Amino acid sequence: MSTQSKQETNAVSAPWSVQQPYLQQAFSGASSALGKTNANTYSGQQVAQFTPDQLATFRRMSGFGADTGAASGTMATGAGVANAGASALQAAMKSMEGFAPQGGTDTNITAAGQYADNPYISGAIDAAMRDANRQVNEQALPGQQRSAALTGNTMSSKNALAQGVIQRGLAEKAADVSATMRQQAYQTGLGLAEQGRQFDNNAILDAMKASAATGGSAFSSGVDAVSSGIEQAKGLFDIANAGGAGQQQNTQNQIDDARTQKEYANSNTWQNLQNFYNIIGGNNWGGTQNSTTTSTPSQMNTIGGLLGAGGQLARLLPFNWK
Repeated sequence: MSTQSKQETNAVSAPWSVQQPYLQQAFSGASSALGKTNANTYSGQQVAQFTPDQLATFRRMSGFGADTGAASGTMATGAGVANAGASALQAAMKSMEGFAPQGGTDTNITAAGQYADNPYISGAIDAAMRDANRQVNEQALPGQQRSAALTGNTMSSKNALAQGVIQRGLAEKAADVSATMRQQAYQTGLGLAEQGRQFDNNAILDAMKASAATGGSAFSSGVDAVSSGIEQAKGLFDIANAGGAGQQQNTQNQIDDARTQKEYANSNTWQNLQNFYNIIGGNNWGGTQNSTTTSTPSQMNTIGGLLGAGGQLARLLPFNWK
């Protein structure tokens, strides 16, 4: 029978004695530096804040942008002008749709007849016939009368026929002059009547077109005014949003500053601790080593042990086996 025995020993391995004072100095300095660094951590602002003037400007921007009275007035005025223009344009278009040209052939003929048959034309004809009437009445007829008297044919048919021929010629000339002058007056009156008719119709159409153009222009101006008001309102809203964004950014800066200060202090503490550990724990400066020794006795030691144990056992028994 064999038994084993175990023996544990602790061996202490210290750094080199020459090195030990410097290590102690380094550890002491690292501990002191850790305490000083943690106590000297920066605790000021991490994010720049807006100045009071900047914040006041943002507030004024918000107030100015919220005042949309002028823009609303512009839009209301523009809407009124646009509505009035649209109404005028619709009325003008309706008038043009129902427009019927005035006058026509019958009207022109009636007007031309008034030009051809009026006292002024009759007077002009009389004036044109003055010389012919005078020549017949003062020369031709008296001469025929004298000639008939000299021949004794005053009461004859020949004299009557001769006077009739003279008077017929005068009447025909008067008719020709009258026809020519009245025809000229009629043609002139016809042309003037047509010109007048066209002028009146064009004037009516021009008035309608002018009304339509005015209505369209007013409508466009009104729409432009509404668009301008909308742009004004948009600009004001942009200013208000910029002012609100500035104030919100100031609040966010305060939050970011507080959070960054806290996070910076925490991370700085851990970084300082890591730097400290890199000195004291980064290398093996010596320490305690544990070892275990196991021994097994030889055969002779075992037999001797058994014999010794047998002798002790015999002394303890009540009988003597000798």
